[in-house]
Amino acid sequence: NRTWSRYHLTTIYNGGGSFNAGTTPYPNSQYHNLAVSQEIDWQRWRLLLRDDFTASAGAAFTGTGMGGPGLMAQSSSMLGTSLSSIGQAFIPSQSIQTGNAMRYMNAVVGQVGYSLNRRSTLTFSGSYGLLHFIDAGYISSRMLNAQAGYDYQLDPKNSIAILAGLSRIDYTGTTSSITSYNAGLSY
Repeated sequence: NRTWSRYHLTTIYNGGGSFNAGTTPYPNSQYHNLAVSQEIDWQRWRLLLRDDFTASAGAAFTGTGMGGPGLMAQSSSMLGTSLSSIGQAFIPSQSIQTGNAMRYMNAVVGQVGYSLNRRSTLTFSGSYGLLHFIDAGYISSRMLNAQAGYDYQLDPKNSIAILAGLSRIDYTGTTSSITSYNAGLSY
């Protein structure tokens, strides 16, 4: 975690392994996660660039069978940094638990914000993510996301916002894809 006058660089690595002896049905496995985030602040502009990479034998949300070393390190309060996990909308989905299958997940996110005045901000963001399985029998995917939003601060404790987004997921080796559009209001 390093801060300069206008720049804030944060990086975190966590990993672990599970080593099974004897005649156990569970093979040895390992977990690696590296996240790098760079924030740049100018007078009215704020730029955020982030890259998350995970190599795992199981879905990231399960702790990969090791008691959760990956999950524990996601808590920014435990590590004293400003790096927290990327929202689920920006990373390739691993919403079901599969068997032990080596996978690589990488998500790159960029966000730019512009303060129109003290109370209102325009924000644009985009991301690209991939989920690639090494073992046969699993379907890899690529995900592209774009969002735009406007935020207005009513008073020091209340604000309203509107956002719109587009998301597309392509599945490797198939002609299947999913495209979704979303809009939201927030108070």
